[in-house]
Amino acid sequence: MINDKDIRLELKEIIQDEDTLIVEELAIPKRICLADVVMLDKTRSHAMHGFEIKSEIDTLKRLPMQVEYYSRVFQYCTLIVAEKHEEKALAMIPDWWGVVVVVNTGFDEFGEDSGDFVLLETRQPMKNPVERQPYALLQLLWRSELLNLIDRHQLDVDKKLKKRPLRERIAKQLTSEMLEEEVIAFLLEREDWKIPGVESAYFKKRREERTKRASKRKYRKRFPK
Repeated sequence: MINDKDIRLELKEIIQDEDTLIVEELAIPKRICLADVVMLDKTRSHAMHGFEIKSEIDTLKRLPMQVEYYSRVFQYCTLIVAEKHEEKALAMIPDWWGVVVVVNTGFDEFGEDSGDFVLLETRQPMKNPVERQPYALLQLLWRSELLNLIDRHQLDVDKKLKKRPLRERIAKQLTSEMLEEEVIAFLLEREDWKIPGVESAYFKKRREERTKRASKRKYRKRFPK
């Protein structure tokens, strides 16, 4: 069966070149929605292109929420979708989103899926017609980058503020277009893409909580009261 990992590898082979930076699982916004693959254009166009992958083993339950968050920050968006989800998924995304279908190209001697596939573009993405949201763009930046942004533009913002009010005040003083260029520039300048320690601890705690809940469900199922 064709999984997310296989699709990502094939996608990166296609879109990666010297003029692009590929980032995987970029949080948009923090801790709620992860963009599967993001392509950052290093040329003057400085565009961000988000790719959402729906493999055969995925569901479309989260797609409406993902479409909303992708559309807040990316200039271009593309859905990469397994054939079995194609028809239903098309009804859930805007017309300006691009569509790439994961087409199964082979079966083994027993008539089972061999895992071979191609990515077939059935609809090219168009530029996002909705202006990107300033606050959502600022959520892509780390605190150190927010402070740097304040210095770059000599903004009237108290650097001691917590991140939420810090973003709110910056968003009021810079246009969406200006923020878009600045955010992409900061992302391209990053040398370490590891999630900061606080967020790593957050995700670790989430995993532990899910494991604990799963164990309780199994216990109740085996030993009902």
